[in-house]
Amino acid sequence: MRVGIIGGGAAGLAAAYELTKRGHYAEVFERTPFLGGQASTFPVGGGQLERGYHHLFVSDVAITDLIHELGLGDKLAWLESKVGLYHGGTIWNFGTPMDLMRFKPLSLLQRIRVGFWTFLLQKTKDWRKFEGVTARDWLVKHMGAEAYRVIWEPLLRGKFGDYYDQVSMTWIWGKIYLRVASRGKGMAKERLGYPMGSFGEVFEVLGERVSQQGGDVHLSAGVNRVLVEDNNATGLEVQLSDGEAEPRNYDAIIATTPSYIFTRLVPDLPDDYHDKLVNVQYLSAVLVILILDRPLTDKYWISIADHDLPFVGIIEHTNMIDRSLYGGHHIVYLTNYPSRESELYQKSAEELMDELDLFDVVAQEEEDEDIIPVSERDSLYREDQFYFSATYNLILNVPSNVNLRGLSGGINFGYLRDMPLNKRRNVALAVGAGVSFNRYGQNLFIGEDPDENTIFNVLDENEIPYDFNRFSTATLEAPIEFRWRTSTSKSFKFWRIYGGIKLGYTYWYKARFMQPGNEVVQTDIPEFNPFHMGATLSFGYGTFNIHAYYQFTPFFSDAVTDTGNAIDFRTLRLGIIFYIL
Repeated sequence: MRVGIIGGGAAGLAAAYELTKRGHYAEVFERTPFLGGQASTFPVGGGQLERGYHHLFVSDVAITDLIHELGLGDKLAWLESKVGLYHGGTIWNFGTPMDLMRFKPLSLLQRIRVGFWTFLLQKTKDWRKFEGVTARDWLVKHMGAEAYRVIWEPLLRGKFGDYYDQVSMTWIWGKIYLRVASRGKGMAKERLGYPMGSFGEVFEVLGERVSQQGGDVHLSAGVNRVLVEDNNATGLEVQLSDGEAEPRNYDAIIATTPSYIFTRLVPDLPDDYHDKLVNVQYLSAVLVILILDRPLTDKYWISIADHDLPFVGIIEHTNMIDRSLYGGHHIVYLTNYPSRESELYQKSAEELMDELDLFDVVAQEEEDEDIIPVSERDSLYREDQFYFSATYNLILNVPSNVNLRGLSGGINFGYLRDMPLNKRRNVALAVGAGVSFNRYGQNLFIGEDPDENTIFNVLDENEIPYDFNRFSTATLEAPIEFRWRTSTSKSFKFWRIYGGIKLGYTYWYKARFMQPGNEVVQTDIPEFNPFHMGATLSFGYGTFNIHAYYQFTPFFSDAVTDTGNAIDFRTLRLGIIFYIL
């Protein structure tokens, strides 16, 4: 079978490769002097750079397999990417769930809501349930109007222009599903694929393979029209770079052109089919490629959620690909997707450069994140946080023969409201509420005599064997902290020292003793003091920090052991604590 193929991009070349591999003859006609379409390359600093930014997701198995089949698999690298979101004059990290939790333009509850529904979308495999509903309607309903306004609407507008509110929810689902797939199993960060010889090399080798397998690939070769007889495509009228137009006959035609160009090649299409093709609304891509002597940001991909800026994406190629491939230059793509009738699409290269006031907004100097520069002060910045801690529990002020035995530990979680005290907002008070669950394994038996008086007996395991003896509590807590930190509104890896007091009320407690054939549970201890107060200290760098709590007040009042020793139980809890903004 003889097949004529219009277009030497990825689709046309892949079709020719598969056809010739199966013994058919394929002839490719590409109007430009290069292969690869938008993934074609031009020289920069001794290397080859794509005309349009390209990378692979882990889920792009077809082209990944093809690259390996062509013998270029050793050049395919899977690299970690850093993703950001530009909003309100700030570039926010936006690549992980923790980044979302730190996204201050949304309230904490809104961040949790977005994270919850994003997680469910990641776990949803059936995309059909999203057919028939627009992304706008679904996102507003589930994630909220404010989250849609701040995050999703600017991105949809940037990608689809005036059609932003008509986009199906299946598109959003696909993007989120792809991102998750690109993390792979057990990977916290997204990994993207790139052939280190450029995508241009992939298509050059692909074209060579077509020729080696008996096909032909023509550059600078236009197709004037598709030849039709009796409503069947029979050939192409082609014009090679060194000759006049000539007809060539084929058994089948493959066209990889946009539909509005295809209608020009076949003017006598049936009316209903012609109308379907011309009514397809295309958006175009406007790209500005910057070759710089310094980095613009530290991110690979930044989505711009700002209507006032002329571009919707910043792709800093050399923040993922080694800049030594381009003579040490820093490569940045600026992109937008307007309609072909838009004013932006009609601008010349010089006029597009005039639009680059963007640099005054997003260009960043290298700064020490531990120092709070005046330019980064934010009058609304606070460190409101959820906290979670896990501790090992010690008991202090006990008689000499009372000691820990078995598991003694606790977990604490709650919320803290931050109230900055100075202009730099790195000194603050915080108040909050939380819950603490603690367990103390020890050798002090707590029970009662026949007259319902509490007894406290020190157990000698040699005389009284037992399986375990535990005292457990559940406490409502009110922490009050004085805080110092080196954070800013944009930096979340910082030093902190938080000290203060914690008030508590134990609403539930239980002493439980077990030995073979016997169990004693005590939940009514008149000597127990439910009100507590203690000192807290947390310090460290980043999310995880060292945490300590010392309780001033004793567990029991006027309690003595069977040997007459006073029981002045206090606790020291040591562990780790982490904060979620």
